[in-house]
Amino acid sequence: MMAVSIECGSVFLFPEDSFVDRNPHYFVVLNNDPYTAVQLILVCATSQVVKRRAYSKYASLPKDTMVEITPFDCSIFPKPTIFDCNNLFIKSAQELLDKMKKGCFHYKGKIPNSLIKKLHDGVNLSPMVEEEIKQRLKI
Repeated sequence: MMAVSIECGSVFLFPEDSFVDRNPHYFVVLNNDPYTAVQLILVCATSQVVKRRAYSKYASLPKDTMVEITPFDCSIFPKPTIFDCNNLFIKSAQELLDKMKKGCFHYKGKIPNSLIKKLHDGVNLSPMVEEEIKQRLKI
């Protein structure tokens, strides 16, 4: 079994149990020190940029809570991608380990620090993210 690096900015590809769509999605770890965290805080990436932008506008969410990138910004993502920093996923390390044992969890690399900062900023601007979660992401 391959050693997996779980650190701030690590990108993993796996199916999310709460999604109707059982296809794997990209998730980024946001915890500054995931080794000491009881729970990992993840943000999901989607290539459905237009739909996410429309949702953000409809829900009157701050523009900077949606972080858009291209493959030029980060080659891990093969298409233009958007992160909705209003919708986070909380997972235990055990949940991710269980997915790995099932063979449906894949490490894809690490995003640049500049993108990590944009994601953290997006979370901090979100009116939907609990203050306790925001505090856990402070450096």
